[in-house]
Amino acid sequence: MSNALKYTILFLITTIVYGGIHFLFLYAAKDVTVGEAAQEATMAGVFFTVFITAIFLIIRPKKKK
Repeated sequence: MSNALKYTILFLITTIVYGGIHFLFLYAAKDVTVGEAAQEATMAGVFFTVFITAIFLIIRPKKKK
């Protein structure tokens, strides 16, 4: 399995898990509809995934020649 596919699967799982947790807390804590909570959770999941991606790109190991 290529590294690109591994990272794609990892970030997809990260988005779903973080978005799901965010959705549950948002829907339980506020008086919002399911659609609004889902929209916020999706945005939070995507932003979190972009943040994690940036961290992975910064701390990735240097390639040896």
